[in-house]
Amino acid sequence: MDILFQKQFSSLIRFVKPSDDHAVICLEQISESTPSPQYHIVDLQSFKIAVEDVFVKNSKTLVLKSVTSTHLILNEYHNGKNPDHATAIAYNYKTKSLEWEKENFRILEVNGEVIKSPHQYFENRFAYWDVKTGLVIDMPEENDIQSNKTESFPLLYPENSEHFGTFSKFINEKTGHQAAICCEYLEVGNVMILSYYFHKNKTLGNVLLVANSEGEVLCTINLGENLKGIGKDTFFVLENKLVFISNKNTLNIYEV
Repeated sequence: MDILFQKQFSSLIRFVKPSDDHAVICLEQISESTPSPQYHIVDLQSFKIAVEDVFVKNSKTLVLKSVTSTHLILNEYHNGKNPDHATAIAYNYKTKSLEWEKENFRILEVNGEVIKSPHQYFENRFAYWDVKTGLVIDMPEENDIQSNKTESFPLLYPENSEHFGTFSKFINEKTGHQAAICCEYLEVGNVMILSYYFHKNKTLGNVLLVANSEGEVLCTINLGENLKGIGKDTFFVLENKLVFISNKNTLNIYEV
Protein backbone atom coordinates (compact mmCIF):
# COMPACT_ATOMS: atom_id res chain seq x y z
CA MET A 1 0.00 0.00 0.00
CA ASP A 2 1.24 3.47 -0.89
CA ILE A 3 1.25 6.35 1.58
CA LEU A 4 -0.58 9.31 0.02
CA PHE A 5 -0.34 11.65 3.00
CA GLN A 6 1.20 11.50 6.46
CA LYS A 7 1.72 14.33 8.90
CA GLN A 8 2.29 14.55 12.63
CA PHE A 9 0.59 17.48 14.34
CA SER A 10 1.58 19.18 17.57
CA SER A 11 -1.33 17.93 19.68
CA LEU A 12 -4.37 15.66 19.82
CA ILE A 13 -6.42 15.15 16.65
CA ARG A 14 -10.00 14.73 17.83
CA PHE A 15 -11.47 13.57 14.50
CA VAL A 16 -11.32 13.92 10.72
CA LYS A 17 -14.23 14.61 8.37
CA PRO A 18 -14.28 14.54 4.54
CA SER A 19 -16.31 16.92 2.39
CA ASP A 20 -19.27 15.48 0.50
CA ASP A 21 -17.54 16.01 -2.83
CA HIS A 22 -14.34 14.37 -1.53
CA ALA A 23 -12.31 17.41 -2.50
CA VAL A 24 -10.90 17.95 0.99
CA ILE A 25 -10.67 16.41 4.41
CA CYS A 26 -10.79 18.46 7.61
CA LEU A 27 -9.19 17.52 10.91
CA GLU A 28 -9.92 19.05 14.29
CA GLN A 29 -7.03 19.55 16.70
CA ILE A 30 -7.23 20.47 20.39
CA SER A 31 -4.65 21.00 23.10
CA GLU A 32 -4.49 22.06 26.75
CA SER A 33 -2.86 25.36 25.79
CA THR A 34 -5.50 26.13 23.13
CA PRO A 35 -8.76 24.47 24.24
CA SER A 36 -10.68 26.04 21.36
CA PRO A 37 -10.53 23.75 18.30
CA GLN A 38 -8.08 24.41 15.50
CA TYR A 39 -8.86 23.08 12.02
CA HIS A 40 -6.61 21.99 9.16
CA ILE A 41 -7.73 21.28 5.60
CA VAL A 42 -6.03 18.62 3.46
CA ASP A 43 -6.54 18.72 -0.31
CA LEU A 44 -7.40 15.20 -1.53
CA GLN A 45 -6.14 15.85 -5.04
CA SER A 46 -2.66 17.14 -4.26
CA PHE A 47 -2.48 15.47 -0.80
CA LYS A 48 -1.07 18.64 0.71
CA ILE A 49 -2.19 20.92 3.51
CA ALA A 50 -4.41 23.49 1.80
CA VAL A 51 -5.22 25.61 4.87
CA GLU A 52 -3.92 25.21 8.41
CA ASP A 53 -4.47 26.67 11.88
CA VAL A 54 -8.04 27.75 11.20
CA PHE A 55 -9.43 29.41 14.34
CA VAL A 56 -13.18 30.04 14.17
CA LYS A 57 -13.82 31.55 17.61
CA ASN A 58 -12.88 31.19 21.25
CA SER A 59 -15.21 28.38 22.31
CA LYS A 60 -14.79 24.89 23.76
CA THR A 61 -18.24 23.73 22.59
CA LEU A 62 -17.86 23.98 18.82
CA VAL A 63 -18.93 20.87 16.91
CA LEU A 64 -18.02 20.56 13.24
CA LYS A 65 -21.10 19.37 11.36
CA SER A 66 -19.78 19.51 7.81
CA VAL A 67 -16.98 20.74 5.58
CA THR A 68 -17.30 21.89 1.96
CA SER A 69 -14.68 22.99 -0.55
CA THR A 70 -14.87 26.49 0.98
CA HIS A 71 -16.71 26.40 4.31
CA LEU A 72 -16.82 24.85 7.77
CA ILE A 73 -20.35 24.46 9.12
CA LEU A 74 -20.50 24.24 12.92
CA ASN A 75 -22.86 24.27 15.88
CA GLU A 76 -21.79 26.00 19.07
CA TYR A 77 -23.71 24.48 21.97
CA HIS A 78 -24.66 26.63 24.97
CA ASN A 79 -26.55 24.07 27.05
CA GLY A 80 -25.51 20.43 26.99
CA LYS A 81 -28.99 19.35 28.12
CA ASN A 82 -30.77 21.21 25.32
CA PRO A 83 -29.42 20.58 21.80
CA ASP A 84 -31.77 23.23 20.38
CA HIS A 85 -29.95 25.92 22.34
CA ALA A 86 -27.14 26.23 19.83
CA THR A 87 -25.68 28.72 17.40
CA ALA A 88 -25.05 27.73 13.78
CA ILE A 89 -21.89 29.11 12.21
CA ALA A 90 -20.63 29.21 8.64
CA TYR A 91 -16.91 29.95 8.39
CA ASN A 92 -15.14 30.49 5.08
CA TYR A 93 -11.72 28.95 5.57
CA LYS A 94 -10.48 30.25 2.21
CA THR A 95 -10.87 33.87 3.33
CA LYS A 96 -10.63 33.03 7.06
CA SER A 97 -13.81 34.93 7.77
CA LEU A 98 -16.96 34.14 9.73
CA GLU A 99 -19.74 34.69 7.20
CA TRP A 100 -22.89 34.18 9.26
CA GLU A 101 -24.22 33.03 12.62
CA LYS A 102 -27.74 32.06 13.68
CA GLU A 103 -28.76 31.69 17.31
CA ASN A 104 -31.11 28.93 18.51
CA PHE A 105 -30.43 27.02 15.32
CA ARG A 106 -29.82 23.28 15.39
CA ILE A 107 -28.28 21.69 12.31
CA LEU A 108 -29.81 18.32 11.51
CA GLU A 109 -27.99 17.56 8.26
CA VAL A 110 -25.71 19.19 5.74
CA ASN A 111 -25.86 17.77 2.22
CA GLY A 112 -23.61 19.56 -0.24
CA GLU A 113 -24.59 23.23 -0.06
CA VAL A 114 -27.90 22.70 1.78
CA ILE A 115 -28.48 22.79 5.55
CA LYS A 116 -31.53 21.07 7.03
CA SER A 117 -32.89 22.28 10.38
CA PRO A 118 -36.08 21.99 12.45
CA HIS A 119 -38.69 24.50 11.28
CA GLN A 120 -38.88 27.56 13.48
CA TYR A 121 -42.69 27.65 13.67
CA PHE A 122 -44.09 24.26 12.67
CA GLU A 123 -43.55 21.06 14.64
CA ASN A 124 -42.34 18.01 12.71
CA ARG A 125 -41.43 20.15 9.71
CA PHE A 126 -38.06 21.27 8.40
CA ALA A 127 -36.41 24.33 6.92
CA TYR A 128 -33.62 24.45 4.35
CA TRP A 129 -30.83 26.98 4.14
CA ASP A 130 -28.06 27.89 1.73
CA VAL A 131 -24.64 27.13 3.22
CA LYS A 132 -22.89 30.16 1.74
CA THR A 133 -25.52 32.83 2.40
CA GLY A 134 -27.37 31.50 5.43
CA LEU A 135 -30.65 32.39 3.71
CA VAL A 136 -33.69 30.16 3.73
CA ILE A 137 -34.44 28.39 0.46
CA ASP A 138 -37.33 26.35 -0.88
CA MET A 139 -37.32 22.67 -0.09
CA PRO A 140 -34.91 21.15 -2.62
CA GLU A 141 -35.85 18.30 -4.88
CA GLU A 142 -34.74 14.98 -3.42
CA ASN A 143 -32.09 14.58 -6.13
CA ASP A 144 -30.62 17.96 -5.25
CA ILE A 145 -29.90 17.12 -1.62
CA GLN A 146 -28.40 13.70 -2.13
CA SER A 147 -24.89 13.76 -0.78
CA ASN A 148 -21.99 12.08 -2.49
CA LYS A 149 -20.90 10.29 0.66
CA THR A 150 -19.24 6.97 -0.05
CA GLU A 151 -17.05 6.66 3.01
CA SER A 152 -17.17 3.22 4.59
CA PHE A 153 -16.83 2.69 8.32
CA PRO A 154 -15.96 -0.60 10.02
CA LEU A 155 -18.30 -2.75 12.06
CA LEU A 156 -17.40 -3.18 15.71
CA TYR A 157 -17.32 -6.69 17.16
CA PRO A 158 -17.14 -6.89 20.98
CA GLU A 159 -15.33 -9.71 22.74
CA ASN A 160 -18.56 -11.60 23.42
CA SER A 161 -19.83 -11.45 19.82
CA GLU A 162 -20.18 -14.42 17.52
CA HIS A 163 -17.36 -13.48 15.13
CA PHE A 164 -14.80 -12.15 17.61
CA GLY A 165 -13.25 -15.61 18.09
CA THR A 166 -12.59 -15.94 14.34
CA PHE A 167 -10.90 -12.55 14.23
CA SER A 168 -8.95 -13.28 17.42
CA LYS A 169 -7.61 -16.57 16.02
CA PHE A 170 -6.52 -14.89 12.77
CA ILE A 171 -4.82 -12.04 14.64
CA ASN A 172 -3.00 -14.44 16.95
CA GLU A 173 -1.75 -16.56 14.04
CA LYS A 174 -0.47 -13.54 12.11
CA THR A 175 0.88 -11.31 14.90
CA GLY A 176 1.12 -13.35 18.11
CA HIS A 177 -1.16 -10.87 19.86
CA GLN A 178 -4.18 -11.96 21.87
CA ALA A 179 -6.99 -9.64 20.80
CA ALA A 180 -9.02 -8.13 23.64
CA ILE A 181 -12.22 -6.15 24.27
CA CYS A 182 -13.25 -5.60 20.64
CA CYS A 183 -12.09 -5.29 17.07
CA GLU A 184 -13.33 -3.35 14.05
CA TYR A 185 -13.58 -4.99 10.64
CA LEU A 186 -14.18 -3.78 7.09
CA GLU A 187 -13.84 -5.41 3.68
CA VAL A 188 -13.01 -3.20 0.70
CA GLY A 189 -12.69 -5.01 -2.63
CA ASN A 190 -10.20 -7.83 -2.08
CA VAL A 191 -8.72 -6.23 1.04
CA MET A 192 -9.78 -6.75 4.64
CA ILE A 193 -8.92 -4.25 7.37
CA LEU A 194 -8.87 -5.05 11.09
CA SER A 195 -8.32 -2.70 14.00
CA TYR A 196 -7.79 -4.60 17.25
CA TYR A 197 -6.69 -4.08 20.84
CA PHE A 198 -4.43 -6.19 23.04
CA HIS A 199 -3.30 -5.94 26.64
CA LYS A 200 0.23 -4.70 27.25
CA ASN A 201 1.70 -3.80 30.66
CA LYS A 202 -1.72 -3.13 32.21
CA THR A 203 -2.64 -0.81 29.34
CA LEU A 204 -3.87 -1.37 25.80
CA GLY A 205 -2.21 -1.35 22.41
CA ASN A 206 -4.13 -0.74 19.19
CA VAL A 207 -2.99 -2.14 15.84
CA LEU A 208 -4.32 -1.80 12.31
CA LEU A 209 -3.90 -4.94 10.21
CA VAL A 210 -4.48 -5.05 6.45
CA ALA A 211 -4.62 -8.37 4.59
CA ASN A 212 -5.64 -9.60 1.16
CA SER A 213 -8.46 -12.04 0.43
CA GLU A 214 -6.02 -14.98 0.78
CA GLY A 215 -5.24 -13.92 4.34
CA GLU A 216 -1.74 -12.66 3.53
CA VAL A 217 -0.85 -9.68 5.72
CA LEU A 218 -0.01 -6.62 3.63
CA CYS A 219 0.93 -4.42 6.58
CA THR A 220 0.44 -3.85 10.30
CA ILE A 221 0.46 -0.32 11.70
CA ASN A 222 0.68 0.69 15.34
CA LEU A 223 -2.22 3.05 16.08
CA GLY A 224 -1.48 3.63 19.74
CA GLU A 225 0.20 2.40 22.92
CA ASN A 226 -0.42 2.85 26.65
CA LEU A 227 -4.10 3.44 25.99
CA LYS A 228 -6.56 3.57 28.89
CA GLY A 229 -9.61 2.80 26.77
CA ILE A 230 -10.85 2.02 23.30
CA GLY A 231 -12.09 4.23 20.48
CA LYS A 232 -14.72 3.82 17.79
CA ASP A 233 -14.31 4.17 14.03
CA THR A 234 -10.53 4.08 14.37
CA PHE A 235 -10.35 4.15 10.57
CA PHE A 236 -12.55 4.64 7.53
CA VAL A 237 -12.21 4.22 3.78
CA LEU A 238 -13.06 7.03 1.38
CA GLU A 239 -13.27 5.64 -2.15
CA ASN A 240 -9.82 3.98 -2.41
CA LYS A 241 -8.24 5.87 0.48
CA LEU A 242 -7.70 4.40 3.95
CA VAL A 243 -7.81 7.21 6.53
CA PHE A 244 -6.75 6.83 10.17
CA ILE A 245 -5.07 8.56 13.09
CA SER A 246 -2.02 7.02 14.73
CA ASN A 247 -0.54 7.95 18.11
CA LYS A 248 -3.44 10.39 18.54
CA ASN A 249 -1.64 13.11 16.56
CA THR A 250 -0.70 11.78 13.11
CA LEU A 251 -3.04 11.81 10.14
CA ASN A 252 -2.43 8.98 7.66
CA ILE A 253 -3.96 8.45 4.22
CA TYR A 254 -3.04 5.25 2.38
CA GLU A 255 -4.11 3.98 -1.01
CA VAL A 256 -5.88 0.60 -0.81
